[in-house]
Amino acid sequence: MDTPALFPVRRLKATLETIRNSIISLKKRGSCGRELSLRRRSYMRRAVWMIGPFWAIGISAYIMFAPLVRSVRVSQTFTRDHSDIQTAPVYSSASWYEIRGLVAARPLVIPIVLSFLPLIAATGKARRIVGSISVVLLAAFCVLTAFSVGIYYSPGIIALTAAMVADFLGGKKAGGNVLRN
Repeated sequence: MDTPALFPVRRLKATLETIRNSIISLKKRGSCGRELSLRRRSYMRRAVWMIGPFWAIGISAYIMFAPLVRSVRVSQTFTRDHSDIQTAPVYSSASWYEIRGLVAARPLVIPIVLSFLPLIAATGKARRIVGSISVVLLAAFCVLTAFSVGIYYSPGIIALTAAMVADFLGGKKAGGNVLRN
């Protein structure tokens, strides 16, 4: 006679056996991991597209709040009887936000918006088209602002280009058909 404590264990074993049998039957049909791997690839392609925008956000925050602006002034001190003057340089640094306020954020928003544009596109083809336009515009921004902040955004261009290539090459199945996102 079975004791009541063994019923949950038997139920669990039966459930695990059912899952195992269904996996085996799916493997026999050849479609077990295909849907799962396609979903996983789709998520990975979207994750690759997120590298560029997160880079732009991080660099913009760094430029905005890090003490990058340095200044030097000369301090003069006199002796009590004003017979001798001593000069010494005084160094100070401040962030863009401390010097200019929120006005400094305007040029830093441009690369963030440009790198987020491909994520708005609905399909993979539209994402690649908008992504290529974004890469060109972001490269133009980097060239125009190369002597101040533009060079910091060049890894974002590389990341968006890599995302476009990965999205294009990852969208092909073994049969040559393009997957729909």
